[in-house]
Amino acid sequence: MPVALTPSGRIIVCDGCNAALEQVTDDMRHPLPPEQARRLYGKTEIEFVVCAPLPDGTQPCLELARVHEDLADQDRCLRAGCPTLGHCP
Repeated sequence: MPVALTPSGRIIVCDGCNAALEQVTDDMRHPLPPEQARRLYGKTEIEFVVCAPLPDGTQPCLELARVHEDLADQDRCLRAGCPTLGHCP
């Protein structure tokens, strides 16, 4: 099965279910709100890449990605200058 790769050669996976993606189309890209992206990652141009919509138009993987991000946001260190994106040592 062919898979989509980043410019550095890493396999692109769904941010919701973690499945390898064969290709990435526009309907699979969902930007995070700039203020959330800046708070969490220090950048404003961050996006979720999730599995393509189902035939009924829903994207359950997008909802999973949002839940994962909300849970991770609650776990992140808010201490200024902390180098971790997860738990502080």
